[in-house]
Amino acid sequence: MPAPTSQPLTPDDVEMLRRVDLASRTPAAGLAVLAVLLAGCALVFVVIGRLPGAPPGLALAMNAAALVTLLLGVWLFTHRARIDKRLAQATREALAKNSKFTVTGTVDHVAALPGGALRYTVDGQFHIDVVPVLGLDAPRSHAVGRPLTAVRHLAQAPVEIECVARNSAVHLLLRTRYPMARQATRSERPATARDRRRAGRSDRRFMGFVLAGGAVLAIGTAWADGFRAGFGLFMAGYAAAICALVFAVGVLPQLLRARRFTHLHAVSGPVTEILTAQVPQGKHTAEVQWFRVDGQLFGALDLKTDAQLGNQVTVEFLGNARAADGGRVVSLQRSAAAPPA
Repeated sequence: MPAPTSQPLTPDDVEMLRRVDLASRTPAAGLAVLAVLLAGCALVFVVIGRLPGAPPGLALAMNAAALVTLLLGVWLFTHRARIDKRLAQATREALAKNSKFTVTGTVDHVAALPGGALRYTVDGQFHIDVVPVLGLDAPRSHAVGRPLTAVRHLAQAPVEIECVARNSAVHLLLRTRYPMARQATRSERPATARDRRRAGRSDRRFMGFVLAGGAVLAIGTAWADGFRAGFGLFMAGYAAAICALVFAVGVLPQLLRARRFTHLHAVSGPVTEILTAQVPQGKHTAEVQWFRVDGQLFGALDLKTDAQLGNQVTVEFLGNARAADGGRVVSLQRSAAAPPA
């Protein structure tokens, strides 16, 4: 196997690293919702402790619970700040070095490792552990570190693995190319209002669930209390405030972001890898997949697709003219079956 070769980062690499840095930070929407939830819980404890007819000692217990809740919030925010700082430092170091390396050879096996990493076995003896960039999985693109459960790939095929070196033994995988696969093609056109509506459908579904849940909680709590001015009405207002906050800081920015995208990009080519993960969905888990096309991973978290390894697919995503690697996946459809082996 040839020794890894070093090259400077391309503009696309720099853009991807910046998006990785953005996706690695704790979303402001999540922090805002968590802060309101914790503050509301603490206030609820205080209100319960001061209800008329409360038994002796309840006020002290509720005040203690409120204090514990606030301290828990402080610890969570501090913990996330440390993690975000460490991830940001790693990205800044990679940008400062302005260097990546490429491993070439024949891929024998790709295995999923704990912590969202992959292990490529090349030429039967060389192992390289990497964390893939799971690009374009809405709402925040280019996330890393999601626990993977399975990997399917083209076996015994020439491969080019582009990585950014890290201080640890696990490097950041930018993209994996299979040169012998059919050549992929890319195209773009100006985005239309229909394209933007298609990109925002998952946000609308999510907001619908939030509003329905908030309405049930608010109306049910107020009804149980006889719609009197008191604890029930307070809880109803609290639920309504949470729904408004989720929309304002979680959904609205994504809808506005989709409006700023100017182009609809299309990538057509064979699926060379499929990565699978399990994500929580209520009391159960759901299987989500990422498909590698033209060296890049595309998420299909809220899309229905029957694409399989080797299939010719067409991926459409919203983006802008200067950064084709970033955006919002609109569709991922199979266009032809894999040729017989």
